[in-house]
Formats: sequence, structure tokens, C-alpha cells
Amino acid sequence: MNYSLDPSRGDRSLAPVWKAQPEIVRRIPTADRAARPSVSGKFLLVDGKKFFVKGVSYGAFRPDQEKREYFDEAIIDRDFRLMAKHGFNLVRIPHTMPPRSLLDIAQRHGLMVMVGLSAEQYVGFLIDREKKAPDIKAIVREKVLYL
Repeated sequence: MNYSLDPSRGDRSLAPVWKAQPEIVRRIPTADRAARPSVSGKFLLVDGKKFFVKGVSYGAFRPDQEKREYFDEAIIDRDFRLMAKHGFNLVRIPHTMPPRSLLDIAQRHGLMVMVGLSAEQYVGFLIDREKKAPDIKAIVREKVLYL
């Protein structure tokens, strides 16, 4: 599914390039906190049903004075509402740990969140065992425990 920003509207709202097919767009019920994806062969399942990822990357944004990248909850709420309205079901936060408020907003709009922990920068160490690697598990664990 392709979407683009619509500069003619003067805001960051999404303009659909083509309409989503509702029969294949699956959203997570907002009340279901336990809905977690699982792997079944080549498919992702949520509550035993195939989950077709319709995702978008969100960020990076210029941080505020306190170095928070995701600080304006009203804008995040508007953006996530528009994403859900246009058929997205997953938001990827590329390189930083989002605040819990962002996760709550995503849940309210039925969006899953995939958080990038910047661990991909360590893939070379995992492939080439000769190199002296940092404690990758500890680095990822620290980022996850941030929540």
C-alpha cells in the first residue's frame, strides 16, 4: 500500500495513493492488550488469524529542548488516527525508544508498534566472530528495560 504526504493541505496528513482493501486490512482490537503476533510458517498470526502488515515508519523528528523526539502527544494522536483511518496497522519507530505515551496512543488507534533498537549496527559482530564485540545482549536489554 503506498501513501504519500499531501503538501497541498499544509499539514502532515496522509493522502492515499490507492484505497485499502478492507477485507485484507486487519487491525488489532484496541481493548485487547494481550493480542501479540506469533509466527506460523511464513505468516504472522494475531489471535490465530493471519496478520497482514500494513506498516509505516514514523520518525526521526527533531528533538525538543529536553532531547525528546516524540514530545507532542496531540500531533502523535492525529498522525496515528490518520494512519489507522487509511488502513495502516503497524508503526515502526526506527531508532529510538518511544515514550509509553506513544505506545498508549498507538493502542488506542489499534496500531501495533515495532521498535527499532539500533541493534542492526551490530550484525557485523555476529557474523564475524573474530571481531571483539560489545555485549550486544546487554545493550538490547538496557533499551528494552527503558519502558
